[in-house]
Amino acid sequence: MHSTPSEASFNLQKQLRRYGAGTAGLLLTLCTAANAGATAHAAWAEINGQGVEVRYSLQGEQGWSTAQSLSGDAGIHITPAMATDQSGTVWVVWVERGTDGYILHYNAIDNGTVTADGTIPSPCTRNYAPTVLVDESNTLWAAWGGFDGQDEDIYASFWDGVVWSPPQLVHEGNDVPDILPVLGQGDNGHAWISWTKLQNNQSYTVHALWDGAAWSPPQADSFNSTSATTQFQSGDVSAAAATTASAADRLPAMPAQAASRIMGVMTMPGAGPVQSLSDRIVPLR
Repeated sequence: MHSTPSEASFNLQKQLRRYGAGTAGLLLTLCTAANAGATAHAAWAEINGQGVEVRYSLQGEQGWSTAQSLSGDAGIHITPAMATDQSGTVWVVWVERGTDGYILHYNAIDNGTVTADGTIPSPCTRNYAPTVLVDESNTLWAAWGGFDGQDEDIYASFWDGVVWSPPQLVHEGNDVPDILPVLGQGDNGHAWISWTKLQNNQSYTVHALWDGAAWSPPQADSFNSTSATTQFQSGDVSAAAATTASAADRLPAMPAQAASRIMGVMTMPGAGPVQSLSDRIVPLR
């Protein structure tokens, strides 16, 4: 049974805490996946002595493997997302915060060995919150939020077996922030993307459907807010924390190195203009 766009948006990601003075806007994130052989995989962003790196581990008969770095030790690498294809290959996409912008990287991993790596093309210098999906036709999709210096929009690309397709703007251009995409799959096997639109100090959940050739015009989801968001807006942070903590309790077993960093965060719309995804991240302690 496939999840609906609304359900996936409600359970968007298992986010980790914001960290450190002077590093505002960086998130640590854990993602998990399983392939057809029921092997579990985990990737996460981890602070080291030189920056933040993306690390990966797989679970075998003897437990979780020793974590390996996908990004290298240096630099700021954040928000990994993960999916597995029908051959069991694991695909991890993440963002590197560099001097030239926020760059999308990817790795393909086969039985713990990286077999392909590179970058995903984007028309934006700042790219955020990647999400990935392998659909029933075994097509790998990636979607993300991109900031071109004026607007925040949602983009998508697919892997054709050799290269990534040119990135597509999923919706028509507009002057309001479109952020936090989530990829999913409908009963027809086609991909959909759900995301949050911020307008008039309100957040709205919308989605677009892939028909095999193009994305449909965005449609409003059946509900456009969560109880946790409402609690934040009313000032009831303790209740919102309890709501988020219950989601963390449902996380699967994972490498202790990653599990020790789990903390809940929620997004909250505010009165001012949103310049980046991280402007509305609130850490819960």
